[in-house]
Amino acid sequence: MSDKTTAALAAEQADAEATTTQETELLPAATLDELEQVDLGTVAEGERAPFRITDDRCADWAIRKIADERSEYDRLKALADEQIAAINEKVAAARKRMENGTSYLTSCLADFFATVPHKETKTTEKY
Repeated sequence: MSDKTTAALAAEQADAEATTTQETELLPAATLDELEQVDLGTVAEGERAPFRITDDRCADWAIRKIADERSEYDRLKALADEQIAAINEKVAAARKRMENGTSYLTSCLADFFATVPHKETKTTEKY
């Protein structure tokens, strides 16, 4: 590489590092009271929350917030799983009732069909 190319690459790298440093510095620090007011559900996916953690109290708040969100998700998931299981049991019971109730009628129809004249083809019989 020529000296000009090397210098240009070094300049681009320095600009990129400066931009990254400026972006990091632009994030405001938040107090614990401000953090407790933040509703993480309103932060869009892929978007960063408008604060940064600067001390142990903020880190502890973040850990508690993560634990709370996970436990709420687990609670809702367990509730949904219970309701899904109850619905599946009701559907299975309804299917069993339907099969038991229609099997007798189906056998009665088969008996009746055997007593009446009907047409027979290679694949079906019609009344």
